[in-house]
Amino acid sequence: MASPAAEVFLTASLIASMVLIIGPVIRKQLLQSESRRINTLLLLAIDWSPFIFVFVSWGIDLLAFAQLNTDHERVLVALEDNSGISERIAASLSGWVSGTMALLLGFGLYLGFVLTRLPTQHELDFGGMSEEDNIRLANNIRRWGGWLWMLLLYGLLPDEPFPPSQGNVFLGEFTGSLSSTLPLWVALLLLGIVFGVAVMQLSLLMERADRFHPENPFPHQVGWLLLLPFIGLGFIILSSSPSGDDILALLLIDPIFGARTSFILGLSGLFLFAGTALHAHLLAERKFRVGRSRWLGLGSAVLHSVAIIWLTTTTLAFQLPNVGVWFGSLWLSTQLIFPLLIAGLIGMLLPIAGLDDRPRPELWGYRFVSAMAFPLLVAINPLSILLLPGILVGFSTAAIIPSIVEKGTRLEGKSRQQAIVSVVFVDVSLFAICVSPITGLGIGLALLVGAALSVIPMIIISKSQIIQA
Repeated sequence: MASPAAEVFLTASLIASMVLIIGPVIRKQLLQSESRRINTLLLLAIDWSPFIFVFVSWGIDLLAFAQLNTDHERVLVALEDNSGISERIAASLSGWVSGTMALLLGFGLYLGFVLTRLPTQHELDFGGMSEEDNIRLANNIRRWGGWLWMLLLYGLLPDEPFPPSQGNVFLGEFTGSLSSTLPLWVALLLLGIVFGVAVMQLSLLMERADRFHPENPFPHQVGWLLLLPFIGLGFIILSSSPSGDDILALLLIDPIFGARTSFILGLSGLFLFAGTALHAHLLAERKFRVGRSRWLGLGSAVLHSVAIIWLTTTTLAFQLPNVGVWFGSLWLSTQLIFPLLIAGLIGMLLPIAGLDDRPRPELWGYRFVSAMAFPLLVAINPLSILLLPGILVGFSTAAIIPSIVEKGTRLEGKSRQQAIVSVVFVDVSLFAICVSPITGLGIGLALLVGAALSVIPMIIISKSQIIQA
């Protein structure tokens, strides 16, 4: 079987993810028809289709290695004409494409399992949620899962993941063993499952899990496991080269690994955003009421986030080896922030479309659409990862700024003073790290510090004493 067949099924999984995004609409229409049993099976196939198509694509690639199929360029490059079956399987599980396939298989397996089990409400019971609540939660998983699937395909796979051979001979460049490649492949499969759990966390946020768990609005904190790339980043920046070069800055401008490094960090930042900024906003919605002059709170939160993102991005862009001048960094930061700003402004228009069930719907739309667009922006331009420290801090503090500037929001007295101090402390700390970086640690340290500081507004809101009306 020729190698394009694998790409055909991979493309089919992309189309399936698009169908999954509009799955809630399809589900509503099909379940209202008379052929309910047949349509239920069709809906089940839609939920599992991304996983099935990727599994078939991976199976075709694995079979090509097992058969030493010379129509596949990857086989010719990795193996010799006398390679044993163990070497063939090991080679099929190695490399960036195979690792991405493992990630997709784990992610698709989790999505299919959860979407199948949620309606039964037996295996997955979050407490206090009715069957209707579970259906809405499943629809959120479909939307987030389909969107993330598209991003993974676009951000991680090369333009031609399974290239056909060009009449080359066996090169035998792969020299590993099955015992070394299989554990890494399985680890990436498990990481894909963790991505699925993180999508569950985001979906619970969208379903306002605080209604069912008032003390702990996040029953699933597993999304925090996606901080592992940030921990790995810590090891990278601590092992900087003796010359004092910023290792991460050099990696970001690498033509091969720069885009992939940025994309992985961007996805991790999205799920970290869910555990910090969105968490803080949910706490603020439940604890503080909307005060007078709501326009002032909205304008202050948006302007503050734009300012901190733009300033920190400018200082980080200055540290790139291929920039080095302030005018260039100003121009680059403006180019990077403009698409994010457009996405945020579009999100502010969501209440016009009827999505206005939040206390501050414009602010919710601003941060939600911005967060959803960020990984796509990173996939298009890897340098957009420089926006992440400012995004984490700017969107986290946006949860508390409206309650500071508005009157009559239950945040008064000592708690209001603590909130002001926390915002100033977070801003100054991040900006100081960006302006005066430690040699060789600039961009990496800014990402780590930004992630840590984004937790502070959430803590301040949870501990604030409110004024009862």
